[in-house]
Amino acid sequence: MRFSEFPNSKAIMILTCMDPRSNPYEFWKLPFGPGIIRNAGGRATGDALRSMRVLSIIMANGHNTLGAVAVVHHTDCGLYHGPNFSDEFIKGKLAERVPELAKEVEKMELGSFAE
Repeated sequence: MRFSEFPNSKAIMILTCMDPRSNPYEFWKLPFGPGIIRNAGGRATGDALRSMRVLSIIMANGHNTLGAVAVVHHTDCGLYHGPNFSDEFIKGKLAERVPELAKEVEKMELGSFAE
């Protein structure tokens, strides 16, 4: 089913990457309306799921009318850890930038992936 064919009574939510090249409104020709959650890599992290729960209630005006959730990834994502973008690489750069927070940076889960 295409988003344009989905019943108007149901809310649509999209989880996608924050990369500006990934624009669901553009590639699906969507009207204003679907809730879009964006983060690095389009990952279903704890915070993304929290945001989706809250937004689903707001979009549905308090009713349980969430109709569809789409998780959209894209090619050439920066979190795909080729030679430069592994969690370790990003953590190292963050720790260099703010050395006094190196212990907190080491605990971070950044979500890079190999496949």
